[in-house]
Amino acid sequence: MAQIVNFLTINDLHRLMQSGNSSVSLKAGASHSERLDKAVNALLESPEGMHFEDLGEGLGIYVVRNNTIISPQGLYLGGVRWNGYDNEDAAVMDARKLARGMTHKWAMLNLMLANMAVEGRATIEEVNASRMGGGKAVINDNHYDKKRFSAFNHPSLDVPLNDLEMKVLDRVAPVIKLLGRYVFAPDMNTDTRHVDYMSQSVPGLVACLSSQSGGSGDPSVITARGVYESMLETVKFRFGVNNLDGLTIALQGIGKVGSHVVKYIISENKNVRFVITDKDEAKALEMVSALGSRGFDAIYVPSETVYDQQFDIFSPNATGQILNPTNVKKMIAANTGKRFVVVGGANNQIDDRNKSTREETEALLHEYDITYAPDFVVNLGGILNLIYELPDVKKGVDGSYNQEIPLDRIKGVRPILNHIFSRNLKRGEPTQSIAERLAEEHIARYALFNRLNREDLIQRNYKVSR
Repeated sequence: MAQIVNFLTINDLHRLMQSGNSSVSLKAGASHSERLDKAVNALLESPEGMHFEDLGEGLGIYVVRNNTIISPQGLYLGGVRWNGYDNEDAAVMDARKLARGMTHKWAMLNLMLANMAVEGRATIEEVNASRMGGGKAVINDNHYDKKRFSAFNHPSLDVPLNDLEMKVLDRVAPVIKLLGRYVFAPDMNTDTRHVDYMSQSVPGLVACLSSQSGGSGDPSVITARGVYESMLETVKFRFGVNNLDGLTIALQGIGKVGSHVVKYIISENKNVRFVITDKDEAKALEMVSALGSRGFDAIYVPSETVYDQQFDIFSPNATGQILNPTNVKKMIAANTGKRFVVVGGANNQIDDRNKSTREETEALLHEYDITYAPDFVVNLGGILNLIYELPDVKKGVDGSYNQEIPLDRIKGVRPILNHIFSRNLKRGEPTQSIAERLAEEHIARYALFNRLNREDLIQRNYKVSR
C-alpha cells in the first residue's frame, strides 16, 4: 500500500516540482504509455466517498470526498451549503460537482504556493498547509426559506444563530465527528458564526473561524483582492494595459465579494465606468449613488438586462452557471466589433450541467475571442485566507492571523493566469479546461513523487510517512 510523505521539506518540494507530468506507464508491460494526469482526471469524475445522514424534519446532509491524493492525512475541505433542492438527485449532483471543483481549487492553490516557495516568496509551511483534498457538504432543506436564517434580516455577523440553526448544527456535528476528516467551512447560508458554533463540538475539523475566535474570519476581502489582481492580469494580457482606467466594468452582484472588488478598483483607478446589477435593487442603487459621489460614472441595470450592456470587463460575483449559450450570445450582440473579457469571483460560472452546454459556451468564447479567466483560479483567495489560521502557519507570524500575508500571496494568481492565457493562445484549448488540466497535472506530480501506481490510485487508501 502506498505511503504519502506527510510534511514536505524545501528539498522535497524542489524534487516534487521536478517530477513533471510527462507520459508514464501506469501498468508494467503496457504496450503504450498513458499520461498520469489523464488517469487523475478520470478519478475526479467519481468521488472517493459520499456519506448521507437524515437530520430529521425534512433535512438531510450529503458529504462528498472527491479526491485526497495530495492530502497526507486524507483531510478534505469544502464549505457546507445549506439550500433547498427540487429533488435528492439535484442535491447529490450539486455536492459532487462542488466537491470536484474543490479538488481542482486546492490543487491550484498548492501549485501557486509551491511555485512561490521555490522562488523564495512563500514558506514551506504554507505549501504544506494547502495540501487539502477536495470535498463538499450540502444540507438539503425541504422547507428551505431564506427567512429561516438568522442573517436574513440582520446581515451583521454579530447577530447570534437562531434556535433552528443551532438545532440543525447539533445534528450535523456527530456526522462530522464520525467522518473524522471532513473540515467544516462556510458556504451558501453558512458563515463564521456557524463555524464558531461547530468548533465547540468538533475542534480541529473546522475552518474560517471568526476573528474573535482567533480565526481568519470572512474571506471576502482576500477573495476580492484575487478578483482585482485577476482583472489586472487579464486586461494586461488581452489589452496590453497596466490598469483599469478608461474601461467599463459590468459587475453582477455586489455582495461581500463584489462590494470589496469595487473598493479595490476605485482605490487604484480614477477613470472607470461601472454597470451595476444585483438582485437587491436598493443595494445596487445605493452603490451607484456612492460611486457617483466619488466622481465615477455608474449606472444601475436590472439583473435580466446586464448581458445586453456594453463593457470591457464582465465580472460575475454572485450565482454560478451564468455563462451559457443564451447569455454569451447576448453579450456578443451588445458588443459587436468590441473585445471584452470575463473575470469574476462567482463559483461555477460556465454552465456545465450538461456536456453540450459547456462545449457550446466555450466554442462561443473561442469564436468571438472572449478571454475568460477561470473562476476557481480567480477566487482562490477564499481558501488561501483560511490556511493562515492553521497553527503551523501562524507559528511563523507571531502565532496569530495576519491578513497582510494572504493579501500579498494572492498576487501569485497573476503568473498562473498568464500561463493559462499563453497556453490558450498557443493551443486554442478553453481556459477552463487548461486550468483543470494544470490542477490535475499537479495532483499527478504528487502521485509520481509518492510512487503511486494504478492500483494505488484506484484504491485511494493511503498511509502516512514521517
